[in-house]
Amino acid sequence: MRRLLTLAARLAGEIRASGWRVAAGKSVRHVVGRAGGAFRDQTDVLERQLQQAREEAAQLRDAFETLRTSTAADQLEWRAYGSQVEELQRRLDAQTEALRATLATRSEAIAWVSTQESLALATTQVRRKHARRPPDSPRVLYACEFFPHLTETYVTTEIATLRRLGAKIEVYTEHDGPVPGVCDVPVHRGELRDAIARFDPDIVHVHYLHRAFHVGPVAAASGRPVTVRAHSFEFTPERLAALATRDEIRAVFQFPHLIPPDALSAGTKIHPMTCCFDPELHYPGEHFDPRVVVRSGTANPHKDLPLFIRVAAKCPNHRFVLSACWSIGYPDHLEELRALNRSLGSPVEIRVNEPHDRVIALTRQAGIHLHTFRMTEPYGMPVSIVEAMAAGCYPISRHNPASLAFLAGAGATYETEDQAAALIRATEAWSAAEWRAARLRAIERWPARAADSRSRPSPHETRRRHRRARLSRHEVDREAGRGAATGDSRNRSRRRIEA
Repeated sequence: MRRLLTLAARLAGEIRASGWRVAAGKSVRHVVGRAGGAFRDQTDVLERQLQQAREEAAQLRDAFETLRTSTAADQLEWRAYGSQVEELQRRLDAQTEALRATLATRSEAIAWVSTQESLALATTQVRRKHARRPPDSPRVLYACEFFPHLTETYVTTEIATLRRLGAKIEVYTEHDGPVPGVCDVPVHRGELRDAIARFDPDIVHVHYLHRAFHVGPVAAASGRPVTVRAHSFEFTPERLAALATRDEIRAVFQFPHLIPPDALSAGTKIHPMTCCFDPELHYPGEHFDPRVVVRSGTANPHKDLPLFIRVAAKCPNHRFVLSACWSIGYPDHLEELRALNRSLGSPVEIRVNEPHDRVIALTRQAGIHLHTFRMTEPYGMPVSIVEAMAAGCYPISRHNPASLAFLAGAGATYETEDQAAALIRATEAWSAAEWRAARLRAIERWPARAADSRSRPSPHETRRRHRRARLSRHEVDREAGRGAATGDSRNRSRRRIEA
């Protein structure tokens, strides 16, 4: 457009110049006629170009106005969106603060599930969160031979679990632990009958089948029922069957694979129950060393701990640590292990009577748990294996049908010490992914075997059955009528527990 205006101005100047020349000596009509013929065509072209430029300018103005109007609308729309986002953010902040305040008031009652700890711990915490405590608390007296004893973690795990479920626990012991452990429950000494009289328990609970034959008559004389947790070294089918026939015995809990098939008939007192562990203590550590091999237990010849030392001598690239506890039944065996270790060049670090928390910390850092067993006794469900697997250790155990079922593909088995050494050396070539998969298999093998998720049948039910057995026929009928009329609260409690 600017070019057109410049051209028009130039033409106008030429026209004025021509007019001045006409005034000098020629007629105006003659000059104008000649000039008009020369410039008319150019003027028409310029006018067309100017008109086209005006139209283009108008189109540009309309487009600009449309764009300006559209931009203003978009800005209004974005402002509206921004206001909505700010309002949503304010609501979210308010809800977050309210949630934090609620959680702060309930922090002691809520058991959090971690994504960085063992699956067993998460499973236990979920079940505990939804568990209902019974309205009344049973009183359970543990009758032990040695208590507290450093290696009796099974007993202390049970006690801690029952206390969390609301039971009141005290312990009677015939002897102090040869290697004292830690437990914060009241302990009775002297005579069992005196302990029963002082504590007035609803149930007497005993570990090991052979102990039940001694405890049962004393508890029966005091009118108390007895429950038994059987293990493996003392097991015989005849002993198990004999206990099931005794009136004072209300229940016997045995490892499933040790129960004869004919002993699981309807109405039997024998109940299958796996081993248990405390997932709040046994869980994977943040870091582990795949070259660390661990074993813990009592210095007992049946544990076959010399094999652990001989395998260590064949695996020089690994660090073997044995946490051994002195045994009152085999007082010289610990020194025999030390002598063997020295004769082979001390391939094993032997720790004696180590506190439980330090053994747990070592297991969390280890990569492999090598379980040794002489197979001169029945093979049960070694709790040391379960605790190590819960910590993420790759378990290697003696080969037999029970251990195969116990590990369920989460570990390996051996028949000779050479095979055990070969299994350990094979892990040297494992990649990080292979180690991760092995640890996950070990951790996920036992989530349902945590103590809180595998509790024995309710002590409340055992107590009620015993009470009814002691009532006369008239009292039984009278109580049954009262329960039918009013809805017996204890029976409702039992149904809730069973549910």
